Amino acid sequence: MKFPATNLTHAACVSQSFRHPDLFGAKTLSLTAQPVTNFSIEIAQGGYPSHDARNVTNLGFCNVSLIYTHPGQRDSINVQVWLPLEGWNQRLQGAAGGGFLAGLNVPSMAGALSDGFAVVSTDAGHKVEDASTWALLSPGNVDLYALQNWASVSLNDAAVIGKSITKDFYGQKPIRSYWNGCSGGGRQGLVLAQRYPDAFDGILAAAPGINWNTALVGGLYFPLVIQLSGQGHIPNPCEIYALSLAAVAACDADDGVIDNIISDPAQCKFDPSTLVGQNVTCPGINATISQAAALGAAKTWDAVRTANGSFLMPGLNPGALLNVALNSTCDARTGKCQMVPFSYSEEFVRYWLIKRPEFDWTTLTWDDFYRLWDYSVDTYTDMTASNDPDLNDFRASGGKLITWHGLADPAVPTNTSRIYYSKVGQLDPSVSQYYRYFEAPGVSHCGGGNGPYPGHVFESLIAWVEEGKAPDMLQGISLPTANGTVYHRPICAYPQKATYKGSGDVTLAASWKCV
Repeated sequence: MKFPATNLTHAACVSQSFRHPDLFGAKTLSLTAQPVTNFSIEIAQGGYPSHDARNVTNLGFCNVSLIYTHPGQRDSINVQVWLPLEGWNQRLQGAAGGGFLAGLNVPSMAGALSDGFAVVSTDAGHKVEDASTWALLSPGNVDLYALQNWASVSLNDAAVIGKSITKDFYGQKPIRSYWNGCSGGGRQGLVLAQRYPDAFDGILAAAPGINWNTALVGGLYFPLVIQLSGQGHIPNPCEIYALSLAAVAACDADDGVIDNIISDPAQCKFDPSTLVGQNVTCPGINATISQAAALGAAKTWDAVRTANGSFLMPGLNPGALLNVALNSTCDARTGKCQMVPFSYSEEFVRYWLIKRPEFDWTTLTWDDFYRLWDYSVDTYTDMTASNDPDLNDFRASGGKLITWHGLADPAVPTNTSRIYYSKVGQLDPSVSQYYRYFEAPGVSHCGGGNGPYPGHVFESLIAWVEEGKAPDMLQGISLPTANGTVYHRPICAYPQKATYKGSGDVTLAASWKCV
């Protein structure tokens, strides 16, 4: 959404133009301001979360970098505020992070800047994603202040700092403020809505890692299914990839359209065991689908469960690429393979649960896994999770919240978002007045995949906040297929689904309706 250019006078881009923000419990260590001109960057789809690819050129902005600490906690947090030198739209956007990085994602910040926003982002006290550099004070001792900063505290701090710096530069506060994030950045958005309901007027929390602490433990469940199966075989990545494609082929037509998209994964009843023994070919590799591969796929499409079969957390949807949850690497000479867990899961267990840098995940038993699950629930839910369904304070503040999640997400199970939204609705039947949830068939994690991508959802959020236009559907446009086909399709507010009308060009949105 483009706003009329605002030619406000602004202070010079020098440190003397800015006061130290009034941030309770914090002390500013340094503040610098540096003008930046002719800044250019190519941004891929989703690099600026929930936006299409774009080529940004010749931006000019004032980069204000503030370093502060919470006295007594021995932390040092860097916040950057990028202030457009021309055409400020009088709004502030918080640029999220992802994974173990809290923010300072240059493509995200540059994308927001190119739309006229003043932009704020934080590193939460650590500049690299590698957990070995900040998780532990020493073996056996977690740096809880660092984890707290990453999980929540630095997010509200950034909102306060961003608004203060923006006011000093332009002489007025932002008229609206927004948060934009996906994955870990989506988790951040939900944390802000739940814990800091006045921080932002509108929040886009896409594909959020809601139950961060349990989801990361759960990420070890799927490779352990194979590792501890007793099959004596670790599948080649080609086997897993072939089963991913086979699910799409089996269930693609369920919605009446052949487009390599599973519109309703819950209705997909594909049984991977039917392909055991089938030969498959991948680039440079020939493989045979094994019983172990079929078992791993079936369990990953099901759920993480207790030893007696009780539900713990959702699995992935059929249609999601299985090679994230069931990744393996193989010796080209011997052909012998070994499982490679989702990196964030392995790091979380290594540093925050086991607390030993030398930990080897392959030593885990099922008893170990369930003990780690319980320990993570007891120790880290309150600090890291964003699963509180009580959004009453956010509603009272007048805030608006949108979540969208790709149904082919291979990293964060889509059903975690569906479950959370349903819990909010159970607590407050008026949820749709301030929070709406959308599922995007065929879309991968924060973008990519075969399905139509909601690259204009942020515009819908702004229209809801500023004009009261609640979105009933989002506009989705896919990446071109190998033959150049592009699919346009509505992405419907849950629980509705896009349904083919039965006639018309399947690539056009007009041939579909929300039901």
